[in-house]
This record gives sequence, structure tokens and C-alpha cells, in this order.
Amino acid sequence: MNEKKTSEVLINNLNTFMREMGISRNQLAKDTDVHPATLGRWLKGQREISFKHLDKLSLKIGISANKLIDPKLKIKVEKRLVIT
Repeated sequence: MNEKKTSEVLINNLNTFMREMGISRNQLAKDTDVHPATLGRWLKGQREISFKHLDKLSLKIGISANKLIDPKLKIKVEKRLVIT
């Protein structure tokens, strides 16, 4: 069985989150108080994210750390028009 490393799963899930939410790396870095270069290194697999930063990132984006490293995580954004 070809299982991905936890870091690869995290990178994939973060990239999926950004794509589905329509936000850039710079915006995610700003929203999570992480330097854009640091976030870029994490997303390229050049640096591993610490548990401390993973917890902080997960709290800011509203997805638990356990889910961010889950290879079965499905991220889908539904957009609805609400008229009141």
C-alpha cells in the first residue's frame, strides 16, 4: 500500500483548503500570523511544521490538527445566496 507521509498529507490538505477558500499563501500567512516565507517552506515540504505551529494554524483556520493530517479529509466550500 502506498501511504503518504503525514507531512505530505498536511501539505495537500492545506493547499486544498486554500484553493477551496480562494485564498493565497500570503493571505493565509497573514491570517495565521506566520511569515509568508515560513508558510511557503512548509507548503513546499522544505521545512516541517512544529506541533506548536500546527495547533496555532488549525485554531486560526477552524480545522482541527487531527483533521489537517487526516488523508481522508474532504474540504468543500458551499456557496449560497441568502436574501432576507
